[in-house]
Amino acid sequence: MGISGLLPFFEKVQKNTSLKNFAGKRVAVDGNVWLHRGAFTCSQELALNQQTTAYVTYFMKQVDLLLFYKVDPVIVFDGATLPIKSYTNDQRRLKRQEAKDLGNEHLRHGRLEQARESFQKAISITPHMTTQVINALIERNIKYIQAPYEADPQLAYLCKKGYVSAVISEDSDLLVYGCPTILFKMNAFGDAIQINSSDMFADVGKGFDFTHWDTTKLRHWCILSGCDYLPSISGVGLKTAYKYINHYKTASGVIRFLRRKGKDVDASYETGFAKANDAFLYQYVYVPGSPASMNLTPLPKGKTLADYPYLGKPSVAPGSIAQSIPSIRVGDKSPIYNASNLVSDKMPSAKKPKTMQRSPLGSITNTYSNRSNTSDTPSTDIVKHSIPPISSNSEQDGHDNKENIAPWFAVLFTSPQRTTTASRRATPDKQSVKQVSQNTLAHTDVIIPSNADALFSRLRKRPHCA
Repeated sequence: MGISGLLPFFEKVQKNTSLKNFAGKRVAVDGNVWLHRGAFTCSQELALNQQTTAYVTYFMKQVDLLLFYKVDPVIVFDGATLPIKSYTNDQRRLKRQEAKDLGNEHLRHGRLEQARESFQKAISITPHMTTQVINALIERNIKYIQAPYEADPQLAYLCKKGYVSAVISEDSDLLVYGCPTILFKMNAFGDAIQINSSDMFADVGKGFDFTHWDTTKLRHWCILSGCDYLPSISGVGLKTAYKYINHYKTASGVIRFLRRKGKDVDASYETGFAKANDAFLYQYVYVPGSPASMNLTPLPKGKTLADYPYLGKPSVAPGSIAQSIPSIRVGDKSPIYNASNLVSDKMPSAKKPKTMQRSPLGSITNTYSNRSNTSDTPSTDIVKHSIPPISSNSEQDGHDNKENIAPWFAVLFTSPQRTTTASRRATPDKQSVKQVSQNTLAHTDVIIPSNADALFSRLRKRPHCA
C-alpha cells in the first residue's frame, strides 16, 4: 500500500509525537487501515464466512484511544473503485484468493498456524464490514466520510484546507498527495511518528537532498519508482529514480533517456504515467458542508471532467453516500454522508458503550459483540487489543489524564478468567501483579514501562468498585 520503501528516505525529518499533543484538535483517520488491522484479529472467521464483528471491536477501541486523549476523530473510508486502479485491484484480488485457497488447504491438514498466516494474507475489506463499522460510529456520534473513490485524496484535502490538524495513516501515498501533517505507526499508547510535508524538502542524508525539489518532482519520482496506478520500469526503484530525476529534471527527460538506453518504455507507459500523475492531482473529494464532489486540485485551463474518465465520475450525496455509490449500500442502515458536521467545532460526546465490565484494577473494558474464539486461539489474545473506552465521567476521574497514565494500562494485568467479588475488591500488591503468568505475557506486545513502580503506586491509591 502506497510507495514501497518511501518512508525510510525521510527518517531524518521524522519526529516522535503523541496523541496528547493533539488534544482539543480534530484529526482524520484512514478508516481502511484500522479495518484491515481489525480484520487480522478474526482473519480465519472472515475467510470461512463465519459471523464475527471482532474487527468492529478493534476499530472502536482505536476510536476510544483518540477520545481518551481528547482528540476529535474524523474517520474516512474508501468509496467506489477508482477506474485507473482496476488492474492493480484485480491482481491483488487474485493473490488474496490464492492465499485463501492455500489457507483452506492448510486447515484441512491441521496446519493451524500456516492456515492463519494464509488467511491474514487473504483479508478483503467488504462493503458489509465498512457498513458495520459505520453503524458503530453513528451510535457513538463519531464524524466520518465515505470518499467518492479513494480515502487518501480525501484525507489530504481535509488537512490541506484546515478541517483537520493531522491525518493518521500507514499509507505513504499521502506524502505524494502533499498532506501537511501525517502520523504513521501509531501504537496502542497513542505514540506515533510525525512527518510534516514542509520538512521533506531538505537534505535528508544518505546522499539524498530534496532541498531544491518541489511537489511535482517528488510526485514524478514516486510514480517512476512504481505506484498503485502504474508499475515501475524494470530496474527502476526509488534510488535509481531519484538519480534520474535529479539529473534530467523532468519525468519526460527521464523517459527519453531510458528509451535511448534500450529500456522497454513504449508510448503506453508514457500515457500511463500521465494518467497516474492526474490521479494524484485531480481525484474527486467531498467538501465539508456541501454534498457535491470536486477535484482535489482545479483542472488545467481548457480541460473538462470528460477528459479524465479514468478518474471516475463526479457524485452528489444529498443525504446518503449510497445514492451516488449504489454498491456501498448494504443492509437496512446505509452509510450516511456526514461530512457537513465537519463545519462544526463541537467535540463528539464520549458515550458509554452498551456493555461494560470493570476489571480487578478498576479499568473499564468494552465488548461490542461476543468474539468467537477458535480452539487454537489463546484466550489472552483479547488482552492485547483491550483498550478501554473513555468513560462519560472522565472529567470527574481526570487525575489519571493529568498524570499521563495510559488508559488501558491496567488491562495488561487482567486475568482472562472470571474473578470473584473478593478479588475485585482487593487492592493488588506490586509483587503479585509482577507475577502475572508467563502465558498471559507471551501473548501481549506491551512492555512494562520503566516508571512502573510509580504507576503501581498510583493504581493502589485509586478507589476500586466491586
